Amino acid sequence: MDLARCWGVAENGEAVEVAVKPHLLDQLEDRWPPMGLERHDRASGRVAARFGLSDTWLIVPDTEQAGDDPSADAWNLLESELGLFAVKRMTGPVAVHAASIALDDKVVMVPGRSGAGKSTLTVAAAAAGASVLSDEFTMIDPATGLITGWPRPVRMKHEGRIDRLHLATPSEPLPVSLLALLVHEDGAENRWSEIPQAEALVELLGHTITTRTRPAVSELDTLPPPDGLMEEIARRQGTIITGPPRTGAGDGRNITIYADGAVDRSPCGTGTSARLANMFAHGQIGIGEPFRHESVIDTIFTGKVLAETSVAGLPAVETEIAGQGFVTGLHQFLVQPDDPTSQGFLVR
Repeated sequence: MDLARCWGVAENGEAVEVAVKPHLLDQLEDRWPPMGLERHDRASGRVAARFGLSDTWLIVPDTEQAGDDPSADAWNLLESELGLFAVKRMTGPVAVHAASIALDDKVVMVPGRSGAGKSTLTVAAAAAGASVLSDEFTMIDPATGLITGWPRPVRMKHEGRIDRLHLATPSEPLPVSLLALLVHEDGAENRWSEIPQAEALVELLGHTITTRTRPAVSELDTLPPPDGLMEEIARRQGTIITGPPRTGAGDGRNITIYADGAVDRSPCGTGTSARLANMFAHGQIGIGEPFRHESVIDTIFTGKVLAETSVAGLPAVETEIAGQGFVTGLHQFLVQPDDPTSQGFLVR
């Protein structure tokens, strides 16, 4: 199969291989990430992903038929995947899924999920005279708290096509004047409401790409904890917030929030196992290498990855968690033979 290949090397040394028909190289260049992915014409780095294009979608090259005229949706998906590959592997700035605009020397940072309206807002802001720094990712310097944008074309879907608007421009690092959380609700009227700084900080963490891929680096390390932070965290459940160790005995620290906003005093066995799987997937820990996980009260579980495996065809790991536990009480369950729900029940 006649394909032209290039390799993008991220800041952590991992590479992505891209293979397309030769006449598509100029279009690929136009969709290459604006930062964080150095392009090479020869194989470089440890290849962590391979992408190609069919006429309709993203494919794995050499195993699926490459397209001669990829659709706008296919190009859009490739552009998104290359950008995400780059920001997940940045070693300097902290990447946040957020738009950023500047108006009258004030910078507004707008975190929001895909489909929340970040691109629509940036186009409207540009029409009103604002400078667009990014509609997709915003980079925070952990040392200074200053931000830079992601100056790629703004992509807008319109009547079945995707328009690429060259609105975003590079900028020097800038301070943020306002954090505006963008939430989309069908049928709702446009409105703004002020939220506590603590809630804003927790929401910001939720949109931070590197909270998951670089758990030792987060905005919590660079911003003073605002009043009400712990109260805001207490409203959450099913969440693990991670950070650097506080004691000399640990390798990492976490706080686990579970049902009804309760905080786990232990390092959390399932949470430690999940963190091991995440670290292994990103090459941050090897098989058999111990990881000492601190709790919010400085107790420690030691975990390790025992082996690679798969679950339902997906890559997985087997983990082992060790720590101390103490009996603090006893509870007795009784099952009566004439209880119709003694074997459990299912609600459909």
